[in-house]
Amino acid sequence: MIFNPTKQKLIDYVSEFNSFLEKEMVEIPVTDLNWWGDYDGTKQFHTQMYDINGIPNLDEYAPNNEKISKFDAPEFIDGSFYVWFTTNNKASENKYKLVDQNGAIIFERLTLANTTTYKDTFDLEPGCYSIIIEDSDDDGIGFWYSSQVEGETNGQFRIRKVGGSVVETFPADFGKYHRYDFSVGFSVGIDETKLDNDIVIFPNPNNGIFQIELSAVIKEKASLEIIDMMGRSIHTEEMTANDYFAESEINLQSIPAGHYYVKIITNDRVFLKEFVKN
Repeated sequence: MIFNPTKQKLIDYVSEFNSFLEKEMVEIPVTDLNWWGDYDGTKQFHTQMYDINGIPNLDEYAPNNEKISKFDAPEFIDGSFYVWFTTNNKASENKYKLVDQNGAIIFERLTLANTTTYKDTFDLEPGCYSIIIEDSDDDGIGFWYSSQVEGETNGQFRIRKVGGSVVETFPADFGKYHRYDFSVGFSVGIDETKLDNDIVIFPNPNNGIFQIELSAVIKEKASLEIIDMMGRSIHTEEMTANDYFAESEINLQSIPAGHYYVKIITNDRVFLKEFVKN
């Protein structure tokens, strides 16, 4: 038999079919702050569908009434921190904002100057937050094509603890936007002394004026040495350092263009990273 519905029957059929496939976004308020205390991935998020009478598994396909999945807690920042944003030469394309878990804007910068450093300090109440940077030209704040074709320089966007190490370094070629989600005041179960060893040289390449930062177990003493490709030492100095962070501002405009190495010596280790002087 050939199915040949009338127009009304077809409408009813499509309506029923669409209802079956409909999706709904449900927001569940979190009232227990211990929810955010699971950073080892052992807890699970459990959902169960009920009918209006409160009895589960009464629809035609019971197996899809229940869903269990692990959840990833956001990264956390304990204490005050600041956003360290160095713009490129097309800063009019950029803006950034800090929002809370409800999307309310706590702070935003809508107008930025070219090749300028901004340091905005925050000390937030316990909760969940996001920092979002946007680019209207969809090429981030540092992209090789934009550099070669449009002459766009590289910017840098970092989050750093006040008196401490860098928490997050945003990718420069993020396209249209980059979002960093984090919590404040929910640091249960985390070993705060565990750090990823990381040397940041900015900008790189550079004209001889640049910043060097090291995030590691430093124990308040770090010295650096600039070495050329022949292994000759051309500059040494003591860095400003605390237990987990060291930094220096370098001015070597007089050295020839080329490739060089930064060698950082702490109480326990030696770190090495290459940079380019234009």
